[in-house]
Amino acid sequence: MSRNRLSLIFSVALVAGALGMAPGAALAAPATECTSTLSGGTTGNLRVPEGATCTLDGVTVEGMIRVGEGATLLTSDSQVSMNVIARDAASVQIIDTVVLGEINLQRTSGPIIIGAAGCAVDPVADGNIVLINNNGTIAVCFMTLRNLIVQGNAKRIGLFNNVVSNDIIVTQNTGRAIRVRDNQVGRNLLVTKNSASKLIGIRNNTVTGNIRCTGNAVDPTVVGNTVGGAYLGQCAL
Repeated sequence: MSRNRLSLIFSVALVAGALGMAPGAALAAPATECTSTLSGGTTGNLRVPEGATCTLDGVTVEGMIRVGEGATLLTSDSQVSMNVIARDAASVQIIDTVVLGEINLQRTSGPIIIGAAGCAVDPVADGNIVLINNNGTIAVCFMTLRNLIVQGNAKRIGLFNNVVSNDIIVTQNTGRAIRVRDNQVGRNLLVTKNSASKLIGIRNNTVTGNIRCTGNAVDPTVVGNTVGGAYLGQCAL
């Protein structure tokens, strides 16, 4: 699956996702604690307890994954039938993994990587992914999804080569640099109220609707995009 876009099919509403809510069916089933490496096979709901590290290699999770405070989740070549939810985790890295629910991560202290192998923040400087108030670097690459919401995060952000059927929303982030590059966006790309001190780069995206930028600490660098609507606010050419 390396370098291929991974399909996310979601049934959770956007508002519910932003609040960390999940479908009730999976919540009724007991969760198995994961504190080591699982290779192959099928399991039900998983819980990564406080401070633990759970590694999934080629595992099918028929349910959801919850990641606890200070815990780390690492997945590769796996599939999750419902949501991945983390609150105050140390790190979440979801690589070459199909998630059929929502990925909702809040207040993660370390790196977040979601996408194909090789996805990383640039070292030089049918669903939703919702990343709110995390404290580590964020990279989302080569994903196919419905909405991508990145809000209130504290470190560098890279959103690269994703196919987003609705909106990309990047708002109220405080890291030094934000890069949004080579994405296909079915509706609008909104970049608002970010206090990045070094760079906000919006490059080579294809956007059906508008690119709107308002209230950012630095004017975005807007280069090479194809836009069906208009460039608005700080992104006006």
